[in-house]
Amino acid sequence: MIKIELTTLNKYVKTIKCSCGHEFKAVGKRFICPKCKRLLSYEKDKS
Repeated sequence: MIKIELTTLNKYVKTIKCSCGHEFKAVGKRFICPKCKRLLSYEKDKS
């Protein structure tokens, strides 16, 4: 079994703000807003 500390996972957690105004935390590139069920995608800035 691999032991992972939760502090190392914090770099993958993103705070997403939906256009309906709901703000939530998620991991990955595509999310579904828990309030309005809208599909959102996270694009990282390339600057």
